[in-house]
Amino acid sequence: MNKVPASLNKSLKRNLSLALFSCELSRHTGWGRYTLEVCSALYRLGIRFQLHLPKNHELVKKVAFSECITYDLPPFFLSIKGKIFRGFSLWYASRRIHVQEKIVHSLVEFPYGPLARFCSKRSGLPYGITLHGTYAVKPLERVPDKLLFRSALARARFLISVSRYTAEKVQNAFKTELPVTVINNGVNLSSFCSNPESLLSGPDPAFDKKEKIILSVGALKPRKGLPTLLRAFKKVLQVDQNCRLVIIGAGKLSSYKEFAHKLGVLEKVTFMGKVSDSVLKKAYQRCDIFVLLPEEDFKGQFEGFGLVYLEANAYGLSLIHI
Repeated sequence: MNKVPASLNKSLKRNLSLALFSCELSRHTGWGRYTLEVCSALYRLGIRFQLHLPKNHELVKKVAFSECITYDLPPFFLSIKGKIFRGFSLWYASRRIHVQEKIVHSLVEFPYGPLARFCSKRSGLPYGITLHGTYAVKPLERVPDKLLFRSALARARFLISVSRYTAEKVQNAFKTELPVTVINNGVNLSSFCSNPESLLSGPDPAFDKKEKIILSVGALKPRKGLPTLLRAFKKVLQVDQNCRLVIIGAGKLSSYKEFAHKLGVLEKVTFMGKVSDSVLKKAYQRCDIFVLLPEEDFKGQFEGFGLVYLEANAYGLSLIHI
């Protein structure tokens, strides 16, 4: 989105305006980072938009487009789960959300996809939904979520999927053809590759052991495939002991550390937990290869399109994935 023909850019600025719905704005989660990058790109291009966030979301001040943020969405939830007031809160919120733009676009699937539909019906505006992964499918598998979500999908003017795999999973769950357009995620190269020399300076115990560094980045969830990664790393060490696996991501470390200990590789694995952007950039700069082996877990949760692959690509890293 950085390079748009001048004539098209002028047309977009003149004719396009968007009301965007999202659950968060953050660099530390998939939805949050996606929202941040989309809004940052629109702001750079001069395209009008208003980002609507949950009313209980913390105030965001350190972004260039802070004046384009409104906190008026009902609190985010993944499922109604018998709490009917949650479904009512979406309809009630649609009466209070003031949309002046020309298109309503929910950047997350549920529950703000159905909310976009309610707002669209009230304002007479077209709406669409972006489909990322697991949470584009789960609402179609449970009552009463699917009553709201099926209707939202069926009536959307456009549906955007971040990968073909996600699009196929949604189509299979919906059981009727949907007009889904696949637009793969992108990455802002300038954000990740700025000032690489400064990132390489200074000692860091995780990266200064003169070992070959294998990096994996992602929240410590079953669908990230960490047990598979640790078993594979054990086989790597049988060939080359001069290797270290560095795992970055928030979550409960104890079970994974215990598993690494049982495999006999714990002293060669560094669990860094949740880190700052500067530490993450240093990790990408100093590692030798990037690995993430996601898999569909026992709950049917899956990765739609891992942004971390693109981030690793931005540094010219070789990737290993399933």
